[in-house]
Amino acid sequence: MMEKLNLETGEYEKVEVAIDNLPAIMEVAPVIDFTTLSISFNYIELKEMMTKGLEEYKLEVTADNIKDANKMATKLNKLATTINRARIENKKIMLEPLTLFENNMKNLEETALMGREFLTSQVKVFNDSLIEICFSKCKEYLKIQYIDKQLLEEFQYIDISDIAIASNLSDNMKLTKKAKDTIVSRVDIALSKQINKRMRLLMLENECLKNGLQVLLNESDVSSFILESDLKYNEQLAILINRELEKQKQIELNITLKNEREIK
Repeated sequence: MMEKLNLETGEYEKVEVAIDNLPAIMEVAPVIDFTTLSISFNYIELKEMMTKGLEEYKLEVTADNIKDANKMATKLNKLATTINRARIENKKIMLEPLTLFENNMKNLEETALMGREFLTSQVKVFNDSLIEICFSKCKEYLKIQYIDKQLLEEFQYIDISDIAIASNLSDNMKLTKKAKDTIVSRVDIALSKQINKRMRLLMLENECLKNGLQVLLNESDVSSFILESDLKYNEQLAILINRELEKQKQIELNITLKNEREIK
């Protein structure tokens, strides 16, 4: 009996595991025995004969010898054809053992790659299952952190997809400390934003009163920038308050002008 991972539950259980029948040692290499090909033919002899024989073809074509020139050209064409045919036919014979060697080696290579493809596909299935298990456990731990830190739903947007990897599971299918610490760190960042927003909303009324606003701003007025950095938040708030002050001044001016007209 051996322990095997149940990919549905993420737990190890006792099962009968068949032992593979692969060779104990897969480190094999082709043993290739060949004799270096040595090709010889009467090249020098033919070259000398042809060089001397071609001297007679070096003539100036005239009306008197044009027929002979055409015959000579035909002979030379037949000679070139004979040489080319001999080259092709003998090359084909010489390449036969090399072609057979290439085909056999490619066949062996394909056999090895087919085995590799099968194994890698199985490894992917296994790893994908581990990722699903890890993702499920990450979500469970994240939910616990949301509750412990009292994080509002608005801030429960933390992405953990990048943490859901096989290496973030221990041998007993538990989340590693590294994975948990990463989740806690991200929750703490979201919590800081939640606290910061709460503080800004608490201070918003004071900012309005301090600047002389009669109609106080609320959360909806600052929602578009309330989660920005302190610098950007303060800049945007100052712009908004100044805009509201201008509106307030214009309203006050309109009221004054209206009252003056009514007095007259």
